[in-house]
Amino acid sequence: MRALWHPERTRATLAATLLGQLGDLRAVPSLIEAALHARDFGVQEAAVRSLGQLQDPRAIPALALLLRMEAPLPVRLAAVEALGAFHDPRAREALRGALNDPSEAVRAAARAAWRTTALEEASHHVKG
Repeated sequence: MRALWHPERTRATLAATLLGQLGDLRAVPSLIEAALHARDFGVQEAAVRSLGQLQDPRAIPALALLLRMEAPLPVRLAAVEALGAFHDPRAREALRGALNDPSEAVRAAARAAWRTTALEEASHHVKG
């Protein structure tokens, strides 16, 4: 987890990616910190993608914040994708906010994620 702050960008990005692949939820707080505060947007993006893989609900407020603070475009796109993986009303609310993002790419990704989560939610209600 210390490698998230390595001065060499490629090492920090690799660390963020590997932490998501390992599936260890102990990495979530460190990944949230990197997603919000890393100086390199590549590291932020990798941390966000890993948070989406881990699907720990503790990440939802940070992912939503990245959308509201207008992080770099690749980070916002990754945040939308990550939020779309959660089955949580807070994630859906953050996606709703992303429907008004200044970037058409983010708005389009948010619409797609919104539709997917709406379909999953409807399917869950039919089964339940």
